[in-house]
Amino acid sequence: MDSMIWSRNLFKVLLICCSGLLPGSIVAQQLCKEPIEFLLESGRHPKLEQPDFSAQKETVRQFYRLNRQQMAWFDDQGFTPQGKKLLTLLTDLSLHSLSGNYYAARYWPVDQLPAAPENLSRCRLTLFDAALTIAGLRYLDTLQREDQPYLPVEQLYQLTGHDQPEQLLSDLEPHFPAYRQLRAALDKYRRLALHPAFSELLPVPDQSVHPGESYAGMAALVNRLQVWGDLQDLSPRIGDSGIYHPELETAVRHFQQRHGLTADGILGRETFRALNIPMEQRVHQIELSLLRWRQLPLDLGDRPLVVNIPQYKLSAYERQPDDQYLLSLEMDVIVGQTPEKHQTPVLSAEMSYLVFSPYWNIPYKIVRDEIYPKLQDDPDYLEKHDYEIVVDFSPATTVLPANEDNIASLLDGSLKLRQDNGSKNALGQVKFMFPNRYAVYLHDTPTKSLFRKSKRAFSHGCVRLAEPVQLAEHVLKQEQDWPLSRIEELIESGERQVVGLSRPLNVYLLYATAAADGDGKVYFFRDIYGKDQQLVQLLKEEPMALPRLASLSRRGPGPYPGE
Repeated sequence: MDSMIWSRNLFKVLLICCSGLLPGSIVAQQLCKEPIEFLLESGRHPKLEQPDFSAQKETVRQFYRLNRQQMAWFDDQGFTPQGKKLLTLLTDLSLHSLSGNYYAARYWPVDQLPAAPENLSRCRLTLFDAALTIAGLRYLDTLQREDQPYLPVEQLYQLTGHDQPEQLLSDLEPHFPAYRQLRAALDKYRRLALHPAFSELLPVPDQSVHPGESYAGMAALVNRLQVWGDLQDLSPRIGDSGIYHPELETAVRHFQQRHGLTADGILGRETFRALNIPMEQRVHQIELSLLRWRQLPLDLGDRPLVVNIPQYKLSAYERQPDDQYLLSLEMDVIVGQTPEKHQTPVLSAEMSYLVFSPYWNIPYKIVRDEIYPKLQDDPDYLEKHDYEIVVDFSPATTVLPANEDNIASLLDGSLKLRQDNGSKNALGQVKFMFPNRYAVYLHDTPTKSLFRKSKRAFSHGCVRLAEPVQLAEHVLKQEQDWPLSRIEELIESGERQVVGLSRPLNVYLLYATAAADGDGKVYFFRDIYGKDQQLVQLLKEEPMALPRLASLSRRGPGPYPGE
């Protein structure tokens, strides 16, 4: 009996897999008796570009059970408004997204859909209906978040009867302004990808071009700067002379600033590299950045802190009474170095306390690999840098002399090394703690000169702050009796003090190589850790990996040593 069932199911699978080779009447006869059950038994849909929907089989079954085994996107009047909206979304994803064929059907494009789909046979309508359902569930898979129950069946079923389907689909995406602004930029850059101004690469000269010097591609450069919006007010035909006119310098600086480059107005190799990146690649950067934003909770909290790692930027927001977010503070940061073991991880956590005048409790790996070799060359190295050998990292620990035996115990890990608070301390005047498995946090730094660099990946994984006092003021604004004057007095005193927060603040360490502001200005950043490149390659090799990106975005080599 079991063998007979197995043989019958195998025959059905072969019918679907080989539908292009068998006579249409045979396929139709088998498929059209019970189309949904036929598809569910095999877990394949012959009209989808990615036909294997075995990962969605159970949700598809639940969806049609909830819909009383009826078609969801067609009724007595034909194709429903909700179905048309879902089709529009999926067509857009099919044509424009990095993993478009994950959502695509072989008859998705609107120009291939009959003008009156209600005139199709019920069998073909059911197949179309199932394809739309499977692709819709795949889309909802990519919107799943760790902070919320995952209810794709209920969400898709709700769409079938919603009087504003477009609004419902929009509500599934983040409402956060940074996401919405970048979402609007995606449409703009898709249009730019078709603009004739970007059909050819700009010539790259052997030497940098300074204002007043000639450049063979000046007319094309001017055209690009105008299309991007970096160049607005200019004299007529300014690019015709082939001279880098001083009027263009401001536009070039604006372009450099938007792309994370040193804004010196010089047309050098790095600037030409950014100028010549294809618009299709910029579109992909935006798509990947939106994807990473969608992995965050829909509700980011009342006072979220967002660090965008490739942007080297921290942004602090406050939710207003109308549920809109106001950007209240922004500052430059330094992030982890590019070797994988030192990269700043992608994570979300809750900031629960601050430490003023902190010790730096030095991780053993840094002691062994970085400090001990210097101590071998200079016996006074520990004293010069205010390092102390201690029994443990508790505040009341015993400080031990830096003799030969204690240094040996330091090397084998039985004793610890910390740096006393003060002007030499690597953590500066204050650190901001949000406990996490990577042991990273935000902190001040005495090496302020590094903030003048456009590329700022220098730390062991923690995030160094350009304006730590301003962040302390922002964080402690919710607490009683913590005005700026008290913060400054405490820092000046050098007294170590731990300050707990009555309400934790949500902290998000994000990896997005594209961003946009409220004025429509779009920014692009280097893929410093190669995460975009890895993700693009993954989606090329395995488009159906898309739903797993929530977990991939949080994966890291960790635990990180901290600082």
